[in-house]
This record gives sequence, C-alpha cells and structure tokens, in this order.
Amino acid sequence: MKNVEALNKAFRVFQGDEDDALLRLAKLKERADYRKYFAENIGKVKAAYPRDKSGTTIRVFYDGMLRRFGILPSSYAGRPIEEWASFFDPLTDAREAPETVRREILPWLFYWPGVREVVSLTRPDSVVTVIRGKGECPRIVEDAECEPYERLYKIDLWKKPAQLFGEFKAALAAVDARRGLDPAEYTAWKQDRTRKRAEEWDHLEVWRLRRQVPKPTFPEIAKRLRITPAAAKKSFYRAYELIYGTPFDLEAWKKERAGNPFQTCANCPQRQGCTEPCPEIFEEKTSTREYLTENIAESGDSHSYSEWLTLTCHSPAFFAFASCSANS
Repeated sequence: MKNVEALNKAFRVFQGDEDDALLRLAKLKERADYRKYFAENIGKVKAAYPRDKSGTTIRVFYDGMLRRFGILPSSYAGRPIEEWASFFDPLTDAREAPETVRREILPWLFYWPGVREVVSLTRPDSVVTVIRGKGECPRIVEDAECEPYERLYKIDLWKKPAQLFGEFKAALAAVDARRGLDPAEYTAWKQDRTRKRAEEWDHLEVWRLRRQVPKPTFPEIAKRLRITPAAAKKSFYRAYELIYGTPFDLEAWKKERAGNPFQTCANCPQRQGCTEPCPEIFEEKTSTREYLTENIAESGDSHSYSEWLTLTCHSPAFFAFASCSANS
C-alpha cells in the first residue's frame, strides 16, 4: 500500500489530479472575464470550424485561452469541437462530462511536464547520430534501448529549473516505488487522479445559487443547503476569493454601491431592499486586464501558442511514460 501511494504521489507531479483541475476550471467559469471571453468568441469559432479547422479564428481562441486563463491548447486541440466547447462552456458543469473526456483532458489542462521518459517502441536496425557542438554535459551515442536499471529522459529547457528538479525527483521516486511492487501488483495498479475538495465545491455552490433567477436570498440558500445564513454569506465571500484571488471587501463594496450604483443593480427586478452582493455585479465591474498577468504567472510556461500545438498529450510516446516509468 505504501508503494502504491508513493506511485500516485509521484505521478501527480506530472499529471495533477482530476479534482484539482475540475475545481480550477469551475472557478474560471465563474469569473466575469472568462464568461465574457467565451461568450464573445465561441460562436465565431464554431462558424469558422467547418471551413478551416486550423484557421486564424480558432488559433486566436486557443491563444486567448492559454494567455488569459492558462488553459493549454494541447489538452483539447484536435478533439471534436462539440466536445470541448461544451466542456469549457461556463453554463455547464465539467463534472458531468463523459468520464473518457474528463480523463483525457483534465490531466493536461493547466500543466505540461518538462521531464519525460523516452521509450523506444521498436529497436532500430542502425543508429546514426552526429554530435554537434560541445554540449553542456557528457554525452553518448547509442540507441534508446535501456537496461532494466537505466532510464532515458527528455528535458524541456523552456521550463523553470524548480519545475524540472521537482519532476525529476518525482521520476526517481516512481522508479523506487515501482521496485517495491511485485509484477502482479504493478499490473493491477491504476493511477488515482482524485483528491476531493468538498469544502471549496460547497463555496462555489453558494455562489452559483446566488446567480439564479429569481435570485435567492442568503437565508433561502442556507435553507436549501442546510446551513446557517451566516455560513451561506461566508461561503459566498470565500467563493469570491477562490474565483478572483483576493478577499472580498464588503465595506468597500457598500460604499461604492452607495456612491455610484451599479447598472446591474439598477436593472435588477429584486433591487428593492437588497443589500447583498451577487455574482453579476462583478461582471460589470471586473476588468479582464486586471487578471491577465496573474494567469500567465500561474501557468508558469514560456512556450508560445505554436509550440503548444506541436505538443500532443495523446501521442503514444508520451503515454509510454505513464505506463513504463519503471521497467525493472
């Protein structure tokens, strides 16, 4: 059991887990800038797709999803547009997508590994390699077939050193854990990509209920979820922090609302007597540019859009890493 948990922990470094990716996507779907970007562009993408599957409109959309929100094109580019358009739609719950879709997209949605094991699918008859330059470390010329105690890794030097060190350490931990399992145990092992985040999902549920029309009050939400009104309000403010990355300042909001009423509130049929915020006001007040730098920093990647399109997480060579991290 100890070695199985060690394998799962090591593999999470490279692929993450479904719950983390689902939760991060759910938070993105509640952000005003994401909802606006998707609504303004998905129709254009669908209209352009039948004519040119790699046209400018689609490339711009992919690039926006990467640079604004950290969603990697390699996780869904090449998949049916009906599939991923529904998956990323703010009005849908990605948890309800087919399991095959979730398991193939989610591990690569926000993260691409910099350390990968190279596995020869067929032994070449001959190997001809020309070494150019002096290199940065000792090098050898041979085929990619490794002994049971050897591994051949491919390193992406675009990545930050901290990421590469972490991944290489995880790769060594996976090898060590694999050696602790007998062949039958390793054959039966299936990677666990789930770690529940029930509390954060509960906060988002309060946020989503507050978005409904007619808009329920916090006491009504509390009754529906079987919590106290105070807990419902606290969850709403916590959801704001999860979505926008900063604590919600209720007093500042009240002062702003009193001095300059939001247009959203002016058009709301429930404005009379309402003294509490709702998700819609942030769609009016939030700037897309405000969060752009944050997202780029969080994704932690230097790859350009065109480079991401050349990386496909569906290639046999990459999945060989997941199945052959240790061939002892």
